[in-house]
Amino acid sequence: MPDVLTSSKPDVGRCASRCVYYCHIALYRMIFDVPGVIMEFGVHRGRRLALLAALRGGYEPYNPHRRIIGFDTFTGFPQRSEIDTTSPATPSASSRSRRLPKPPP
Repeated sequence: MPDVLTSSKPDVGRCASRCVYYCHIALYRMIFDVPGVIMEFGVHRGRRLALLAALRGGYEPYNPHRRIIGFDTFTGFPQRSEIDTTSPATPSASSRSRRLPKPPP
């Protein structure tokens, strides 16, 4: 196996995988004091989700409150329909053109 640093044509995929791995370790170390769960949206094949689970097992094996949750649609999001554009939560053109009044001095 060629060394990535001395090879004339480094394996870019391997370098990127290592970078992602070390970045996740650094991010995980930052959240030790932050309570809550870890969520990943769009898990694809679950590699990062498995990495997060392994990091939790290594860094916080006795923390039962640190859950790791993954979400995925598996098919992508559908196209916008009429209900999406006429929803009360969608700002209308007139509400976007209005400006907020300036606060008093």
